[in-house]
Amino acid sequence: MTPKDRNENPTEVALVGPQQGAPEWLVVESEEDQSLDAMQQYRILPRLKLMQSMTDSKRKEAVGGEGTAVVTPGDMVVCERDGGFLAVPCFYFTEWLKQSHLEDKENPQFMDRSFEADSDLARRAKSKESRYEEYSDGRKDSDGKLMRFRYIEQHNFVMYLYGDHPMAGTPLTMGFSKGEYMKGTAFINACMARRVPLYGQVWSFSVGYRERPPKKWFGFDFSNPSEVSPWISKEELPYYKEQHLELAADFKKKRLIVDMSDQDPDSEDSLPAGSEDAI
Repeated sequence: MTPKDRNENPTEVALVGPQQGAPEWLVVESEEDQSLDAMQQYRILPRLKLMQSMTDSKRKEAVGGEGTAVVTPGDMVVCERDGGFLAVPCFYFTEWLKQSHLEDKENPQFMDRSFEADSDLARRAKSKESRYEEYSDGRKDSDGKLMRFRYIEQHNFVMYLYGDHPMAGTPLTMGFSKGEYMKGTAFINACMARRVPLYGQVWSFSVGYRERPPKKWFGFDFSNPSEVSPWISKEELPYYKEQHLELAADFKKKRLIVDMSDQDPDSEDSLPAGSEDAI
């Protein structure tokens, strides 16, 4: 990438994998380097996103249309609607969030977030009675209904793209919440059923179409891979174990953050209250 390209497409720089393409002498130098230490507290993970019907039209057309999976920020295409990809899940964590109304232009989309299971956010998200909170100022949306905050529980899996994918080795986060929450729960059960470390497993992912009238959206489906082994190789074990341990350490120190800065109103966001919740 030339300096000109780097300036015009700055988000692409962040998507280069660890030491990808770096000269050997620079890799050796990094073994004793401390120049990045001060930045460790800002480890923000890129996120897997599916283009939905309510995604900005220009944005989704630029990457292939609805159902295309991209890494955000940057919108680098991982797979199109009829495609798929392989990934190794290296770390799992739960996150609880307070989301503002989709038409609220005064507040950030996510007002608060927590990793603590005993937090107020977690308590409210787990209860159908307290999962929604009306705005205290009585604001109404375009349909004349009172705006409400929403408390969300989200399954987060930090994945590493695997196999011969052009972005193999790239870490990203796949989140399951709201209409996809139970799919995430099913994936947890599937991973546990294999009875080997999470970071030793290979899974195949594809884009699935969902319909719960009157809403329609896309989500991720998972299955055992047919083209490769469902296990990493013995030679790969040290690398993926190291990634898991680093992620676990960052999470313990509260350094792990999922980038959710550019979310748009997806179809599943507008499902009738409680219809998508099974927790």
